[in-house]
Amino acid sequence: MRWMVVAILVATVGCDRKEGPSPLVPPIAAKPKPQPPPPAAPRTNSPPPSAQPGAKKLQPPKPLGPNANPVPEGEPSRITVHHVLIAFKGAHRAPPTVNRTQDEAKTLALEILERAKNGEDIAALAKEYSSDPGGGLYTLVNTGVAKEKPSDIPRANFIKPFVDVAFKLKVGEVGLVDYDPAKDARGNPLSPFGWHVIKRLE
Repeated sequence: MRWMVVAILVATVGCDRKEGPSPLVPPIAAKPKPQPPPPAAPRTNSPPPSAQPGAKKLQPPKPLGPNANPVPEGEPSRITVHHVLIAFKGAHRAPPTVNRTQDEAKTLALEILERAKNGEDIAALAKEYSSDPGGGLYTLVNTGVAKEKPSDIPRANFIKPFVDVAFKLKVGEVGLVDYDPAKDARGNPLSPFGWHVIKRLE
């Protein structure tokens, strides 16, 4: 009987060694082989575009000289004018003694313009009607022109409408600058003082 029991045990062990089902954990995948990096682009010793033959070289800006702002074409380099300022109550820097209205000032300015054109002495008209504290007799030098006398006044020191009219006048001619409270691009009033009757003397 013993040999039969042993035979049965041996047969049972042999049956246990049969292959079972696949494992639940999958096998680790094999790592892919690293790819070699792409070959680097060949280096050249070519000069930059600005240094290539035929390339334009950048020129430094030209320094501004004394004639950077030349005299406007057709205008004199210097003029002497006498003008009458007709102010009105409420105008910029109007003296407290001025009581005429804006409309009255305009009417008076047109009247003085005609009288000056008809030959009346501009200095006498200025003495009687002008509100200019400087007297009204000025020598102005145009843009880019050097002063010859200490009393010369650069064009830029006057309001633009005044000098635009004054430098267009011929000797003996009379012009008018209207009152204009509007402001330029810098915020400065264009012609805030009143009406200017201007006569060019030289």
